[in-house]
Amino acid sequence: MYLTQVLNLYSKRVFDQVAKSRRPSHPYVFMNLDQFVLPRHSNDHQDTMEIVVVHGPKRRYYKLEGLDTTTKWEINADDVIGPVKFAVAGPKTFGEIVDISSQLLRTRPDMVGTYVLWVQPSGYQILWVDASGIISSPPYKLRNKKPLAFYVGSLYDPPQGHVLFDTSITREICIKDGVRRSATWSIKDRYRTTYSGCRPVFIGTPRGRRTYVWNHTDEQGRVVVIKDAFPALERSRIELDLLRYVHRNGILPGVVRLMFDDDQAPFPPLKTTHFTDESRSSSDDRVKIRLFMGSSGRSIWEARTVKDILMAIFDVLEVLRALCLRLNVLHRDLSPGNILLYPKHHPDTLKDKNLIESPPLFISQILNREKEHGGKDRATGLLIDFDHAIKLISEPGEMDNKDRTQTIGTEIYVARTVSRGALRYDYSPIDDFPMPALEGEVKELYKFAYGEQEYDHYCDAPGTVHGSKPFVRTLIPPIESELPPFIHKPHHDAESLYWVLLDVLLHVQPLERTDGADLRSFWDVRALTHQHGSLGMSQKDFFLIHSLPDYLHYIEDALDPKLASLAPLLGDLAAQVYPEYDLFDPPPPPEHLHEAMRRLLLQFIYSMEDPIALDPGVTRPLRKETQGTDEDSEDMEFSEDEEVSSIAVPKRKQGDVEDSESARKRPRLGELNGNSPRL
Repeated sequence: MYLTQVLNLYSKRVFDQVAKSRRPSHPYVFMNLDQFVLPRHSNDHQDTMEIVVVHGPKRRYYKLEGLDTTTKWEINADDVIGPVKFAVAGPKTFGEIVDISSQLLRTRPDMVGTYVLWVQPSGYQILWVDASGIISSPPYKLRNKKPLAFYVGSLYDPPQGHVLFDTSITREICIKDGVRRSATWSIKDRYRTTYSGCRPVFIGTPRGRRTYVWNHTDEQGRVVVIKDAFPALERSRIELDLLRYVHRNGILPGVVRLMFDDDQAPFPPLKTTHFTDESRSSSDDRVKIRLFMGSSGRSIWEARTVKDILMAIFDVLEVLRALCLRLNVLHRDLSPGNILLYPKHHPDTLKDKNLIESPPLFISQILNREKEHGGKDRATGLLIDFDHAIKLISEPGEMDNKDRTQTIGTEIYVARTVSRGALRYDYSPIDDFPMPALEGEVKELYKFAYGEQEYDHYCDAPGTVHGSKPFVRTLIPPIESELPPFIHKPHHDAESLYWVLLDVLLHVQPLERTDGADLRSFWDVRALTHQHGSLGMSQKDFFLIHSLPDYLHYIEDALDPKLASLAPLLGDLAAQVYPEYDLFDPPPPPEHLHEAMRRLLLQFIYSMEDPIALDPGVTRPLRKETQGTDEDSEDMEFSEDEEVSSIAVPKRKQGDVEDSESARKRPRLGELNGNSPRL
């Protein structure tokens, strides 16, 4: 209560000093947990922010002098511009600050960054959070109130490099019968969307906070996805340029589309940068860009049936194949979040454009024996997020290896060689499985779709695997300098798609629940595919080596019993994914793994009688973690201080223990600007 009064006093004094024409039109107000109700907090937690900073008409939110402690004011999540957090939860506190800030920034599409006041029993720190990451001030004694004044001043007049609001987004409040109903956001009068009917989607890691997506639905129910991204300065145009390149000669079905082919940004780029610090480089600078996408869909976790998932994976595989063979593009970031189901496309995306010549055939066409697209996108899956995509050829006949030797992608889904950053010459060749052969009706269906010549082209001759001589491991390992260098290749994207499929099938929940299902095997497999060894390498190699000989039993126990019939498919796919094909003599063609997975998926989907209904959006139960994650626990406490202050802070709960290792690693990345009341 005392801290709230101090902050409100500073806020009133700063507001009286700033020009009346400047934003905001009313003072910012600090309210503690006893004074406000936050009904629409996007994380559904009422107690995550002990104090919030809000703005709005004085008559609605507060009484600056003589605060009423008996009435709780109802505020809206989109009125909050900053949280105050008390450190009473031990090592998880810093992770909670990251989560709170991310929730706030996705609730406010017009906000670029936010300040967080972090109060501990021994002192306090002031944090700046934006797409570049987090900056922390040094720890201050509780009796030192000067930095608090600087903190409040920064809310009104942030320094250069700290951008609070994106002025290209405006907000209008909808009031009906004297009651506030919703907030409407507008982007330069191009699109308007009602917040109450549109929840912004956050994409990216909690530390990254790089992308926010929110939808505009027009009167005809057509969706435009507005993607605000904060890429690194040198990568700010990658996705825009790649999508322009992919669709330059016509729309490639199954790939997200742009609404406009102009510069996409109706406002000057907003550059966010950290204070100069030896621990950071210029690569930490990020700029804000905005893309208008005409494609939308549902998350793969919202699939209605298992068959829908398999069909979407098949079509995404065909899209990856077309990207690498026809356009020389690698996606390099396959994950469940980058594959959408049940795609829809705004008709304006086809304005003055047709589909590319000879577009890929998708699974629905093959099953129905249709070769014509009819000018429509027939893909059941949609590939999005080309932030890490790359073109393989820079000049005719010249391979561009720049940036292809780096480990890029969502870590638990990247190919094993990519995760390692080197060829796996020490892998154990249990067996090398040849290109799958099709028989009967499925073979005839394949030939109808792709032709007999293509089928025969990929069939293995005696003594070959995928058209090449398999790798033979010798007793003496080869000299590392004599090994071919690692570069990201098309078959690595195909392998990533396998890990995505495995992870999704392990987690989805059938509509008909199985009582008493044993989750022990599920957690064993999940641990092997999600955790990393002491050298930072993925355990997926270990998982495959120990499971291939009896993979059917191993994976069947991990799947939900209703999905046990998928174990043979996953086993066959694992056998094709397992080898290190770059060690073959010569390496197989770039699309060889796509072809093997295409055949296996086609065989299974064709013979699948029960689509296996799922409970959309529901996943199998996860164990409750007893300890915080590494991300939650690192970089969060500063050293103990025995000084007592008049600022009232909640007492530490009994049993909470200071983490001395975390205390030594406390963040000291920023400094206060002592020349003005700003941070």
